[in-house]
Amino acid sequence: MMSIRRSLCAALPQAVIGVVLIGCGAAAPPTGAPASPSPTVAPTGPFALRAGTLAPGTYTTTAFQPTLTFTLDDSWRGLFPDDSDEVALEGTDGVFFAMTRVTEVVDPATWTPVAVPDDLVSWFTTHPSLTADAPRSSSIGGLTGQWVDVTVTDGSELEIFAYPSGNMRIAQGVKLRCHVLAMEGPDLTIVVGAPVKGFATALDMVQPVLDSLEIIPGS
Repeated sequence: MMSIRRSLCAALPQAVIGVVLIGCGAAAPPTGAPASPSPTVAPTGPFALRAGTLAPGTYTTTAFQPTLTFTLDDSWRGLFPDDSDEVALEGTDGVFFAMTRVTEVVDPATWTPVAVPDDLVSWFTTHPSLTADAPRSSSIGGLTGQWVDVTVTDGSELEIFAYPSGNMRIAQGVKLRCHVLAMEGPDLTIVVGAPVKGFATALDMVQPVLDSLEIIPGS
């Protein structure tokens, strides 16, 4: 299982929206009686991300830039509301999905934060504690770049990206697919993670989210 970068509070209860109809009788209401209120219509979104179970629908970032919108089915929960660093979601069977603009990585020589290199994909492929497959071309949401699959080589939990609120890690037995998409300023990095045995299923689960992803320019 992947170890994520934040400790989580108990999931918030999901709000339930409904309409209760009462007083169904055969007689017509008295003349002049107020009309029955129209049924409440559930909002269609886009919804702001939050911690806890996320209902199916379209979601939008409110702090992360650029603004991202994407559609989720009923498989997902938010790990925390989006912030300026990252969007992070958890799916079924240990699936992890994040979108981030990495500004610092954890140096494998000193284990301290350093500025993200110009070529993050090469950083993955040359990292002494990671095993990386050959990079391939990637195109998501109108952005282009490369993706690379990585696993931990030495069996320990490994910190990769550094954030003020805690670092992103990859654990033994987990595979990550990291899409690094070119943007002005820090690149947009999309991370899909899952236990190695379920990785192909995880990719299938995440693909509809990636297909729905819209990156709002200039936001």
